[in-house]
Amino acid sequence: MKNIVDIDFLKGKMKNKSVVIFDVRHKLEDKAYGEYEYDKGHIPSAIFMPFEILVDNEIARHGGRHPLPDMDVFAKEINEMGVDDSIDVVVYDDGDYSMAGRLWFMLKLIGKENVYILKNGINAWVEEKNTMELIPNLGNKGGVLSIDYKNHLLVSIDEIKNAISSQNTVIVDSRAEERYKGIHEPIDKIAGHIPSAVNYPWMDVLEYSDASMEELNQYYEALSDFEDIVLYCGSGITATVNMIFLEEAGYKPRLYSGGFSDWISYEENEIACEL
Repeated sequence: MKNIVDIDFLKGKMKNKSVVIFDVRHKLEDKAYGEYEYDKGHIPSAIFMPFEILVDNEIARHGGRHPLPDMDVFAKEINEMGVDDSIDVVVYDDGDYSMAGRLWFMLKLIGKENVYILKNGINAWVEEKNTMELIPNLGNKGGVLSIDYKNHLLVSIDEIKNAISSQNTVIVDSRAEERYKGIHEPIDKIAGHIPSAVNYPWMDVLEYSDASMEELNQYYEALSDFEDIVLYCGSGITATVNMIFLEEAGYKPRLYSGGFSDWISYEENEIACEL
């Protein structure tokens, strides 16, 4: 896989000192979880990535629950941590790729290409009984980090509105089926989904971490008739998991980062349910 790498790949990069490793273990319902787990033990030389760097902490009326931060500021922050043009980046979380996917996407968005996600996250490292480190690493300022914004990866709300009736674009809802159908909505104030969206729950694709390319293409086969694939979830985090695997399958998906929480912030927007 081009985006997901194994421990041997990571160890090779660590041996050559040609990698910056980010620990992105977070739980949206427990703000203290990530740093607590990092302090208990992390992959040697890994840098803890605060959740506050991954989101804009000033939540507006529109934009969703976890809007992207100022990407210029983000680029400066990761450069201070050691990310530059010459270095590879490996990101890991608890193994579900959602938080790692968020950082992976943000790095892709500023034009950083050699970014990878550790297969099965910290769990894979622990299962092999590899050395864990307790000492925090803040990183060292990197060299030149060229910024080449890939704004085409982001989908605006107007594009979503046009996509609803488009024959060439498919909208993919990455949330759990019960949220998509409007049966159960534990977070947002309105239940349901964007009209015409199809459901590919992000949790389901995790089963394809060890799948062949043929199996992965079979899973996404229904999307192959469309020229444009736009993804969303609740707030732009878990949809990145589908983005990772769709890229692996050869597609070029894009992200509506505001997600359903942005969509419902506009009273005039229609909501679909399948009860």
